[in-house]
Amino acid sequence: MSAVTPVSSSLPPIAESRIFIPVIRGDPTSPEMTLQILSCRPATTDSVSDNEKKKRPLLFLHGSFHSAWCYSERYLPYFASHGYDSYAYSFRGTGPSPVLGPDGKIDGSITKVKIDEHVDDLASILETFDRRPVVVAHSFGGAVLMKYMEGRHRDGTGPEPSGIALLCSVPPSGNGKMTRRFLRRSLVASYRITVGFVAKKLTSDADLCRTLFFDGSVPPEDLTMYMGLYARDSSVTIDVVDFAKNKLPSLCADERGVAPWAMNAALPPPRLVLGANKDYVVDKEGVEETGKFLDTDAVWVNSPHDVMLGGKWEEGARAIRSWLEGGTDSCITPDDF
Repeated sequence: MSAVTPVSSSLPPIAESRIFIPVIRGDPTSPEMTLQILSCRPATTDSVSDNEKKKRPLLFLHGSFHSAWCYSERYLPYFASHGYDSYAYSFRGTGPSPVLGPDGKIDGSITKVKIDEHVDDLASILETFDRRPVVVAHSFGGAVLMKYMEGRHRDGTGPEPSGIALLCSVPPSGNGKMTRRFLRRSLVASYRITVGFVAKKLTSDADLCRTLFFDGSVPPEDLTMYMGLYARDSSVTIDVVDFAKNKLPSLCADERGVAPWAMNAALPPPRLVLGANKDYVVDKEGVEETGKFLDTDAVWVNSPHDVMLGGKWEEGARAIRSWLEGGTDSCITPDDF
């Protein structure tokens, strides 16, 4: 199974391309770098309805240990088959997207990327869209999206998404509170998460990888392939020390824990917060904190952390599609849950 090929040949094909953006956004002298873009578009026919033509494009953001490939098997072709132009890009330092130094040369000594750099890259990519996309972010990608929305509200710059969806997102207060909760509840769970992510053991221990990201619905051969991709995509990671020190999204919240851009903006974008009831990484309190931050109720699906992969991928996909086609800020619980 290819990492950039839909699981069924009857689904729309995946296209791979590169996008040029500045290494240092806002610096007119900055060299450019290339990020990988995977895209999947609906079949073009004369019978496409006006409603299909009006559907907003979707831009997917991945989390740590992942890159754009994680959306290529299921989500990109699924949403394209339902009329949505669908895109995912690989963050700098993941997949084939390199990390460049200020001089524009590949710098193998860089192993950490600050969240501000990911936010700048998102802004640059959003500027390339003719129609404002809905941005769908998973895990640590959710932190990038929250920080982008915070900066846009504060500075009044950057394109506004037409909607935002956070899937099993790192909560606004980061991982610190969750880590303390895990320590109180289960030393075993806390140990697994620590060695899995900090020591990167999930890239070599199949049982641990399945526990953290999946469930029994993932075939062993797929798990082996995913572990190889996780290993590649974790050679450069987000600078969590910088993030936790003074970049947490929760620092902008009001006394109720609500983001100013979610509640007080003139026209806050439609938003979805989705949690998975089999998630080993992000707990219930973390999902609820994110829902409060976005001033909306969370939707729950029957899935492990990697909602876009594995045997239960359609649980999350149907929830997102229901929200997209509901046309309101209200989260819609998917059928059969």
